[in-house]
Amino acid sequence: MRIIALTLVVAVISTVACRSTSDQWQPIQNVPGGLRRNLVGDPRNAGPFKYQIKVPARSRVGAHHHSKDVHVKVLSGLMFIIIGEPLEASRAQRFSTGSSFVVPANTLHEEWWDEESLLEAEGVGPMETVYKNGAEQNSSANLISRVDHLVYFAPDLDRGVEEIEKLLGVRATVGGQHPGRGTRNALIALGPRTYLEILSVDPEQPPPKVPRPFGVDGIKKSRLVAWFVNTADLEQSRAEAVRNGVPLGEVMSGNRRRPDGTELSWRFTDPSTLVANGIVPLLINWGESDHPANTAAKGATLVSLRAEHPDVQNVSAMLLHLGIDLPLKPGESPALIAIIEGRRGRVELR
Repeated sequence: MRIIALTLVVAVISTVACRSTSDQWQPIQNVPGGLRRNLVGDPRNAGPFKYQIKVPARSRVGAHHHSKDVHVKVLSGLMFIIIGEPLEASRAQRFSTGSSFVVPANTLHEEWWDEESLLEAEGVGPMETVYKNGAEQNSSANLISRVDHLVYFAPDLDRGVEEIEKLLGVRATVGGQHPGRGTRNALIALGPRTYLEILSVDPEQPPPKVPRPFGVDGIKKSRLVAWFVNTADLEQSRAEAVRNGVPLGEVMSGNRRRPDGTELSWRFTDPSTLVANGIVPLLINWGESDHPANTAAKGATLVSLRAEHPDVQNVSAMLLHLGIDLPLKPGESPALIAIIEGRRGRVELR
């Protein structure tokens, strides 16, 4: 029998005060727009309980576990569940109307809902919900481990290299040209397999027949424009993303030659197709090529990454489908924000 976890069903117990026999819908404090009503008993008390909850679309509750088993039925709607560690998107399960599950006791899990859902849960109390210790720190570490590289566009490469050197105290290593794309780059390692790409227009190449990647044509001020995560199965990851409403571009190939003559090649989702103004990452796989971080200038480390966007709800939903736990807050305009530790201390790069 397949088992899954239903976090919200129990997670809200401590924040909702309902009579054990109340059939009135009550607000759920830690789930905006969420409602709950008791049908039998109360999970906080000894004895059987049964209740229903209404979950708004785009809701999510983070990793935690419960002290008792809970039997759950999805009366309507759609939910995605990751049960047990590691909490990776590849392990997410999808459940729709009519599905019944058992939430195992003391098993870490998290889930989210793409559409409004009605759920019913029952078990035997008393029951306690415990959030994972250091969940925020662990989440940040997991995110950083997935970052392949950040793309910082500068209208002029030499000026961009100088800007970053003033901030970090590290001078970027020359990367190379991107034939046919009209760009060139310089690199700084941010970890064993993570780096900062300073990208710019290449004056030695004729204007490309198509717009330059990342929508950089016309950008006058240096800024972070995009980021990549490395994935082992690029085609499958991209197909799953598109199926779940994340419109990543087609998988394509790229190449460049390093100054030492080494040819690098990779496959990635089309960098001309930015999702949510670059807040949703692109996917990349380096295959047998030497990873650029190996030869990039050393002396800096990526500490954290976050973002701002006017449409937090929809962007958050797309990030969830990719299994990307990127902290996202409302902002007047989209922005990627990286905290980087360099030789001159910790700086913020946007």
